[in-house]
Amino acid sequence: PVDVRGNVEYAVNLHPKGYVVTLSHNEGIAKMSHSPAKLDRKKTTEVVLRLREKPLKTEDWLGEEPQSWSFPEEWLPEYTQPMKVEWKPDGEQHVATVTLRPGEMRVFYIETKK
Repeated sequence: PVDVRGNVEYAVNLHPKGYVVTLSHNEGIAKMSHSPAKLDRKKTTEVVLRLREKPLKTEDWLGEEPQSWSFPEEWLPEYTQPMKVEWKPDGEQHVATVTLRPGEMRVFYIETKK
């Protein structure tokens, strides 16, 4: 039902009103048990979502308004802000492109039925 393309792990689950799509980008973050995580910001990836049905709305279920964090402030706020997904018609399908940062995970609710 949802075609996901890009360097990402994903899961597509049915919802009574559409789909729940989970995306996980594991590249660009290294974490040893005894040290802080290291990020390679160059390892962002673009993910293309394709859907035959017309999306009525898309919600980012993990995003929330920015919070103040104690460690590490340089990257956590950007990972928690809601991501807006814009769909565009492409022939008989609808297409959206999202960019994921290293280690980022997103869960999108895509409503296709009222």
